[in-house]
Amino acid sequence: MQLTDNLVNLVSGLGTSNDKRGSTEFSCNQLSRTYLGTLYRNWLFGKVVDIPADDMTRKWREPKAPSLEIEDIEKFKKVEKELNVKKCVNEALKWARLYGGSAILINVNDGLGELSDPLDPRYIKEGDLESLLVVDRWDLTPMVLNTWNVGANFRLPETYKLSNGTTIHESRVIRFDGYRLPWDEFQKNNYWGGSVAERVYDEILNVKITTQSIASLIFEASVDVITVKDLFSKIMTQNGLSSIVKRFQLANVTKSINKALIIDQDNETFTKHATNFSGLPNLISEYLSVVAAASDIPATRMLGQSAKGFSATGEGDLDNYYDMLSGKQSSDLYDPLGKLDSVLVPNALGRLVEDWDFTFNPLQQMDEKEISEINKMDIESSRMAYDAGVITLSQWAAQLLQKGIYPTLDAPWVEALEEMERVEAEEIASQMSEPEETGPVNGLTESNELTESDESDESDKTKNEENETQG
Repeated sequence: MQLTDNLVNLVSGLGTSNDKRGSTEFSCNQLSRTYLGTLYRNWLFGKVVDIPADDMTRKWREPKAPSLEIEDIEKFKKVEKELNVKKCVNEALKWARLYGGSAILINVNDGLGELSDPLDPRYIKEGDLESLLVVDRWDLTPMVLNTWNVGANFRLPETYKLSNGTTIHESRVIRFDGYRLPWDEFQKNNYWGGSVAERVYDEILNVKITTQSIASLIFEASVDVITVKDLFSKIMTQNGLSSIVKRFQLANVTKSINKALIIDQDNETFTKHATNFSGLPNLISEYLSVVAAASDIPATRMLGQSAKGFSATGEGDLDNYYDMLSGKQSSDLYDPLGKLDSVLVPNALGRLVEDWDFTFNPLQQMDEKEISEINKMDIESSRMAYDAGVITLSQWAAQLLQKGIYPTLDAPWVEALEEMERVEAEEIASQMSEPEETGPVNGLTESNELTESDESDESDKTKNEENETQG
């Protein structure tokens, strides 16, 4: 039983069967893979798909692990670049937005057997990761669903089947979904997310229809109208029709030659009708604004145009947009990259790193003044920590190197500082471990005490000898 709460007006017909809104309802536009690929070729659909994915990966990330040396971090970055990790993640995000789902397949030689076997990062050695392959949801069919182990992979596929028939375990698949769907819709969509193209399809279609209609109006921007007396009676005969056609062909030729039109004063009149295009640009702009709102992309970013209105800069819209993307990085990108790093780290360094982590670099571009102010605050805070003895000079230099504040500061200089601090610490420890020597003051005191004792013995000996002599 379904209960509805509607406003009904029997006089006007509002909310009744006579209301035209009663025949209006939402429909589900589930688009095919081929049609989605066709839509992606359209510039507006392409921007809706590409812009958020490009912005989320443009500044990329910064690895961090306190237990690692600087050269280890640099080695990881080099391997990450060789495997095109950034490009693969960017492509996977785009196909997830377009098709509703995508994945990065890990082609690693872990020595555990088939692709259908679970992947254990503990068995991965340096150089075992051969390649990364990006596929969309149509190349990867979910097979066995995890409905028994309530965890991160609950209600998600345990295994997948590739389009070539190969079965692959979910531990070897880095999964990316489109926008999240309710559980029932998620099942209907074969356990994948939704396509953003379906969300903005109607709005972009309206823009396409509007621009095409306006383009058609260009051909009728100016229409010449000539009225002819008794026109219908004249064109009913074959000779009359041909004479009328020849008459106005000749009139058109003479008009093109001398910029003047000669007509019969009694039987013909001439008027020019021009189409008014004054409100059409605003109409297109409004339709594009609706597309921008539907896709969560500011018009200043999507269309590359400045903000409208007095004192409008568009900075607030971009701030909100980048904040939204930062949230998507944390919710949609952090876990997949963490799963990928469980393979990338041992492949690059030959071992697992327990304290491995990373942070996304800021998305918003700053001017030179803002960068200098931030660098100044970073240096001052590091100086306070150094003066308080919280960090060493080499740790301070490592922070500056990581942030790239001084271009001339390099890893060998930081390593030289670390070596110098290590040698100083060893010298201090060696001095503290040496036994204490007897001081000269104590020596003199003991010597004096011994001397006084000896003098007392000599005095007693002399007294005894004198007593013996007297006796």
